[in-house]
Amino acid sequence: MQTAMREFLEETGIFAIPAIEPTLVDVNVIDIPANPVKNEGAHKHLDFRYWLYSYDEFGKNAELPTTLLTEDEAPEEFKPYFKLMELKK
Repeated sequence: MQTAMREFLEETGIFAIPAIEPTLVDVNVIDIPANPVKNEGAHKHLDFRYWLYSYDEFGKNAELPTTLLTEDEAPEEFKPYFKLMELKK
């Protein structure tokens, strides 16, 4: 859980805490092509998605620009998470 919170902070600039019960929401396996700029060969990337709560200003300290999307703006693969958020309220 500490790793998830640290990575979330690094990627978004948002300090977040876990839900009352740490919840693993999803695991994705993504094929990443070779990247000669980073001297990386093709590999698989594992995304572990956890339920976190934020109490920080969105994107204030992010490494890269961040945008908070609405359900309509989100890519299809992320739309099911909006339904999950409704259930968690």
